[in-house]
Amino acid sequence: MSYSFTLNFRHCRSLGEAMRLANKTADAVYANLSELLKENHYYIPSIRFEYKDLSDQEKRIKNDAWLEKLMKLNFVWWPQYKLLAFSGDGWPKAAMDLYKQNVFFQNSCDQDYEFSEWKGLGTPFKEVVEIGKNGSHNAVLQLLNEGREKYPVEITQEEMDDSVDWDYYRRWAVYNAIYERLHLDLWLYGKDDPAFVRFTLSALNSQERELDASILLNGYAHKHKNDYV
Repeated sequence: MSYSFTLNFRHCRSLGEAMRLANKTADAVYANLSELLKENHYYIPSIRFEYKDLSDQEKRIKNDAWLEKLMKLNFVWWPQYKLLAFSGDGWPKAAMDLYKQNVFFQNSCDQDYEFSEWKGLGTPFKEVVEIGKNGSHNAVLQLLNEGREKYPVEITQEEMDDSVDWDYYRRWAVYNAIYERLHLDLWLYGKDDPAFVRFTLSALNSQERELDASILLNGYAHKHKNDYV
């Protein structure tokens, strides 16, 4: 099954620190709601679908329901690695800048990412990157075959020595090992695992925020109501 998603990573010393960062992220998203509305302009219901037969009040209800979903932020915490990730892209820059590294995971093309893609994941993964850069061929194969017990990649010693593009395999091995060690397949498809904790925060965490955000959204939607007519 194909997949593509972005995770924004930052190392935290404790779950408490991770929760404070998550709350700070929610605050940054709320504070920059105008930027977020511009990024998601096309998806605002009353702009995208026009709703000629609905009253203004009914349009606001649809817009507000859409906004409530948009402002729910998804996080995942790996206690073993003391690593927090904020899910998604297209968020306001002030929120994205709170994280050290963002990684776009996908399986629709080659996964031989540059080693620098992983620098923000912290100390636990430095060893993986080091093996990718300088490890023996067998050590690289071990990384490449993590999670592939049924269908391992098999490369003979002769192929190692003569014909294989080892720079490619080294980079691919690092991607594979990190993906497997973070149990991202389980996370992606909604399965629970002791390796991680998932949680969601709303950037609209008070009635005042809900009201102010609704006013901003529906004012913006009214101003742009004819953009796709």
